[in-house]
Amino acid sequence: MLHLNILSVCALIEPLNFSTSCFKGAGCNAAEFEALVPASVTTLSGSCVTVPCSFTVPDQFKGNLHPGCIPIWKKKKTTISTTATFRGNLTAYDCTTTFNNVLEDNVQYNFRIACGNPLKYTFKENPVTIQIKGLPDAPRLTTPKEPVVEGTPVELGCSAPSYCDTHPPTVTWTPALGLSTQLQQDDTVTSTLTFNASHLHHGNNVSCTAAYYIPSGNKTVTSTRYQLSILFAPRNTSAVGSPCLPARVGGCLNLSCTSHANPAVSEVTWYRIHGEHILKIGTGSSLSIQLWNANYVFFCEARNEIGKEKSDVYKINLQANEYLSYSPALGSGGGTPFVTSGEGSITGVKVWEQPGNHITGFQLRYGTRWDRLIGRAVHAPLRLDLFEGETITQVSGKYHTSNYIYQLIFGTSRGRSLIAGQPVENSFNLYPEHAEAELRLLSGRFDSAGITSLGAHWGLAPDGANPQWAQYFLTK
Repeated sequence: MLHLNILSVCALIEPLNFSTSCFKGAGCNAAEFEALVPASVTTLSGSCVTVPCSFTVPDQFKGNLHPGCIPIWKKKKTTISTTATFRGNLTAYDCTTTFNNVLEDNVQYNFRIACGNPLKYTFKENPVTIQIKGLPDAPRLTTPKEPVVEGTPVELGCSAPSYCDTHPPTVTWTPALGLSTQLQQDDTVTSTLTFNASHLHHGNNVSCTAAYYIPSGNKTVTSTRYQLSILFAPRNTSAVGSPCLPARVGGCLNLSCTSHANPAVSEVTWYRIHGEHILKIGTGSSLSIQLWNANYVFFCEARNEIGKEKSDVYKINLQANEYLSYSPALGSGGGTPFVTSGEGSITGVKVWEQPGNHITGFQLRYGTRWDRLIGRAVHAPLRLDLFEGETITQVSGKYHTSNYIYQLIFGTSRGRSLIAGQPVENSFNLYPEHAEAELRLLSGRFDSAGITSLGAHWGLAPDGANPQWAQYFLTK
């Protein structure tokens, strides 16, 4: 890094252009002893720095320049620098030099040429000051000027100063999203990262890091971070439902459509599949309808200015059944709605708890397959595996009216139980209205920290292909 200090009329004509006649010692009126160097250059401690340098001599001394002339750099008037590498050509009036292993800050150097009698001269009027930076400047990022849409190519640029041209910094990207190329030009190293934009990149941070390897063996690292913003059509669109009364013909059903999009979803449309026909039944992320037929199939479509996506179908199969009953949800009810689903009887339960605190998640096994995890898993779960013919006949515990379920107890038809969580706050006890019914599914809401509300649905397990009770499931 350099700062120019032009101290002669001759130098003002063509600064730092070694090809001009001025710097070749010809074509300058009244040529005299002058050196053109930067006023100051900057580097890192222990690193190197190159000082661009040119000079002129009076006409009567030009014939004394020869390949045997010796370039010398003096500091503090008396000490001669021996840690420099001469890179110029004195016969071409080029005295460019690289100073190695720079350890002293704010030191002035004067160039001296020694060609034997009579050409010996120290250019005292034009010193260069070498300065040391404690830390390198952070890399400078160049980001897209226009909004980035999923599926289009993205180019990010990262420029880092190079203080030592023989040991330039290495510029890397984290994460490595695509192809990167590095180019060194003058006192700057530039790396370009190219990749195709994906919705998975949205909101992620990309870091550009410049690593400076000091010749003496040390390493200095600095970085700059950028958060990606990707525009994309709705993704992971999902339709779920929960009954607002015991699931039965003539009852009602609350439908909810969720989707991930940027910009946010601006329009949600609900459809019902009736035979070979698709009927539009409403709009909005939430919709409440009445159930008049035994079988319903729904899906939602989410849309924003980039595009649209349909959810998988959501099916509800209703049959009148004396064993059906519903224990309404208890708790604060904040967050995302859920309904468990599966084929056959419940055969296993897992529950996760925040130690000394609330219930964070649970999972039910139907037959031999585990349903999706509701909430989040922390540490190892508490687990109950049911015996053949054993069913869950009671769900009880503790809840707080403004946040989470604090305790869950699953009781079985054989008198066994699984107890998780803390016995604090308000009590609840959920059980079927019919003595022969069993737990068929759980519904409610959860957020990023745990389960906020819980309701229980009771009935008989499906017998073969003819379900005897209300089943909710998503076809993936």
